[in-house]
Amino acid sequence: MLKTISQTCRDFPVAFPSEQALYRAIRENVIPAGVAVRIGRRMLVNADRLQQWIDNGGSALPGGWRREAE
Repeated sequence: MLKTISQTCRDFPVAFPSEQALYRAIRENVIPAGVAVRIGRRMLVNADRLQQWIDNGGSALPGGWRREAE
């Protein structure tokens, strides 16, 4: 089921406490491809795939838990 960014933040408040946190995770490719979909100007999130990704432990950041400043 596709949900808007605000609906996703409401459904997953621990993982994404704000819309900015979710947008940042999408922009920095923390969330895998196929979970977030852009349709025109709207960004939608596949809630089922997001829940599956969270249940599987999410994904580690490239380079370990510390990221180098870009």
